[in-house]
Amino acid sequence: MKIWNGYFDTLLDCLVQLESAQSNILSEYYAHEGWYKESSWEAENIGDALQLFDSFDIRYLTKEEAKSLTNILPVLPDLKNDIIILLQKAVNGNGNVFIEYD
Repeated sequence: MKIWNGYFDTLLDCLVQLESAQSNILSEYYAHEGWYKESSWEAENIGDALQLFDSFDIRYLTKEEAKSLTNILPVLPDLKNDIIILLQKAVNGNGNVFIEYD
């Protein structure tokens, strides 16, 4: 799956505002580690990542946040669903997920 960094960063920014930055992917994103430092980077706990993305709902954003994301907001639900499908396939197939920063 290939995602424009602007969409992925925006989704992660929204998740950081709604969730604790303790999750594997969010902590790496928040610290600009992980895929920013070594590409490709393996997501270690796919189940946690799956729960994290599954918990995202644009209805939880404040009006100010939603207004600032006017052009990107319509893309986020489908992007979230695509990521969930990818993660679920990895969980079901006992596979690995890597993030590559290009």
